[in-house]
Amino acid sequence: MASNDRALREAEQLLTSGDWHGALTALDATDDPDDPRVLAGVGAAQWWLGDLTGSIRARERAFVQFQRSREPERAVEIALRLGFDYQSHASNNAAAEGWVHRAERIGEVLGDDGLTGWIRLARSDLEGSVANRISDAREALRIARQVNDPDLELCALSALGHLLVSNGAISEGIALLDDAMAGTAAEEWTSPETVVFTSCNMLVAAVEAVDFARAVGCVAAASDFAERYRAPFLSSQCRVVYGRVLFLTGDWAGAEEELAFASSTDIPPTFRGQAAATLAELHLARGDVGAAKATIAAVPHGLWSGPPLVRLRLVEGNSAAAAATAIDHLRTDQTPMLTRCHVLEVLGESWISLGDHEAAEATARDLGRLASSVDRDLPTARWHRLEGRLMLATDRATDAHNHLSLAIDGFDRLHLRYEVAKSQAMLAEALSST
Repeated sequence: MASNDRALREAEQLLTSGDWHGALTALDATDDPDDPRVLAGVGAAQWWLGDLTGSIRARERAFVQFQRSREPERAVEIALRLGFDYQSHASNNAAAEGWVHRAERIGEVLGDDGLTGWIRLARSDLEGSVANRISDAREALRIARQVNDPDLELCALSALGHLLVSNGAISEGIALLDDAMAGTAAEEWTSPETVVFTSCNMLVAAVEAVDFARAVGCVAAASDFAERYRAPFLSSQCRVVYGRVLFLTGDWAGAEEELAFASSTDIPPTFRGQAAATLAELHLARGDVGAAKATIAAVPHGLWSGPPLVRLRLVEGNSAAAAATAIDHLRTDQTPMLTRCHVLEVLGESWISLGDHEAAEATARDLGRLASSVDRDLPTARWHRLEGRLMLATDRATDAHNHLSLAIDGFDRLHLRYEVAKSQAMLAEALSST
């Protein structure tokens, strides 16, 4: 037992210093490989090394052993980590819900406010009602400040900020994310996993908000941290986000180079899916339908595949399937608001292609109402472009010219070169009709 404890202490020091391979070697030398502390350490080291499957397997065994050794607090901690991993990295919401509910059930008996805060944070990461998720994140933040837990506070700030950005309250959300990143940069955290959590939320939210300067700055900071702590999966997400920024701003060759690793099985499925979805959009923008179709087939089912899949159906000439796919994505309130705006625009385009101008007008009204509730230019630019497309289809060239000019101005302010070019082509059509 003494040698086991010495090996565990050595492994803990190596984990703290970021020597993941060294920690695994030390843990492998312990006398009892079924010791839950050993299993938890193995799970942590493998997580940092990007071996998600191995990490989950070790943590699931650790949970069982902590339960058997009557260490419920550690069991809750492991269950919550598993919940986050299944949701954020493996795209398995059902498994994530199961682990979070297990943590919740054990936590209710313990009555520990700190654990309750982490449980509420985990609940905010699950699929479900947007209002409930925001409420859970706010409660996690309140508890964090009450119990003075800096890691929980930084994570809750970033989770709440990301949820708000995704659902249209962009200025409020970005302010919270900036707060979280300031605390992260000042190293207020005690666990480096907090840096991963806050950085991931900021990276995704900045791209959703079309705030490319903030996204690129966060990529640089996260890349430095990934190199310092040798965290390949964080480096993967940085490449996914940076690749999307390059695509949206018109550097397609650079985007393709950054996203070339998308077919690799060595990165978490969520990031692989996001990279593949952006590649599919890039192929469609180039007119390479075959490449887009093959890429979309590799994207896990989820919201990221929505807009490119709808666009693919349109390009293939199957407007009815495009409309059906778009409607399916819009049925759930789990779709982030900015993604919903994108899908609505393509749905309107589908109706126009089908000749159903009444349905297109209704969709344009829905998009207009949504755009008016979001404090950013992108949804409004999408609405103007859809209105312009509809005006062209109904022989109202002058009105089309006005809407498309406003769409071009909006996309140009955001440096979205491809969207500008698409809108300019439509404007040229409107001018030729006058």
